Amino acid sequence: MIQALISKHYEGGAFFPEGGPSRIAKAAVAVINKCGGAVLVRAPVAKILTKNGSVCGVRMERGNSDIYAKCVVSAAGVRNTYLKLLSGEDQEHVGPIVGALRMHDDVVAQARGLKSGLEPSICMVCLFVGLDGDDKSLNLPRTNFWRFPSWDHDANMESFLNDASLPIPGVFVSTSSSKDAGWVSRHPGVSTVQVLAPVNYDWFCKYERSKFQNRGDEYTRYKEQWTQRLLEHLYDQFPHVKGHVIFTELGTPLTNNHFMAANEGEVYGIAHTPERYSEWQDALQPATPIKGLYLTGQDIFCDGVGAALVAGVLTAFRVSPGCALRNFGLFL
Repeated sequence: MIQALISKHYEGGAFFPEGGPSRIAKAAVAVINKCGGAVLVRAPVAKILTKNGSVCGVRMERGNSDIYAKCVVSAAGVRNTYLKLLSGEDQEHVGPIVGALRMHDDVVAQARGLKSGLEPSICMVCLFVGLDGDDKSLNLPRTNFWRFPSWDHDANMESFLNDASLPIPGVFVSTSSSKDAGWVSRHPGVSTVQVLAPVNYDWFCKYERSKFQNRGDEYTRYKEQWTQRLLEHLYDQFPHVKGHVIFTELGTPLTNNHFMAANEGEVYGIAHTPERYSEWQDALQPATPIKGLYLTGQDIFCDGVGAALVAGVLTAFRVSPGCALRNFGLFL
């Protein structure tokens, strides 16, 4: 079903926002401010506050200050919302999904190979590359490329996650600057490429207690190994860009933990397993057992920008059906 949705989504071609993906956030911020809201940055939430089984606000991590509200919508992911932001007492009201989420962290369950179907999704390394020529002069297409060693994807992935020395089972190469109609006017004479590949979080977890941008020489050398492996794929796909690379920066699963509050570097929230869409679908809904607490984002639908937008619409209907009908009538 998910594959069908993705294929249909791209049937008529893809879209890219002029000015880059940040334009989506900037447009949303403008609407929020216009409606009397506020957008806070560098303001992490420490806890969701409840009283008598209902939401009453959030407690901020800094300054130990509280913001009171009758409704809280969390896009932080089901795992973060239920296991990190709710108190132990509130977790008991959520139901068995809390136990299923915890199973992934249970040493005994892992030793027995037990899984609930709510494990974190795949994690990746992402190489950001800067080139000293524009997309036209370097002949960089707007197409995304997936590079596979063979069509036996499941076997390739399983083997690779157990042995990093094997060929990478899937490498994604994308030239975002070529897709942005406004790129040339903002950044003339340069272009960008991203190269992504799946990895095993176990290969990086020994560095997770270190500090961002200060993880030590060993970590830096390990990142360089992955940088060179991904550059090889870039040069194989676009041989003519060799000698034009002026900048590289590798994002690892730990980078995702830092910027996205991921748990194991996961890039798509909860894994898209059959169990998620059968056993747990009723629990992964916008409305939660705690009155006034709602979920949104890819964990209540599926992954991707489009899916996250649809999830926002679904949550809006549950929070305020009348308001959602007025504002999303054209969408429907």
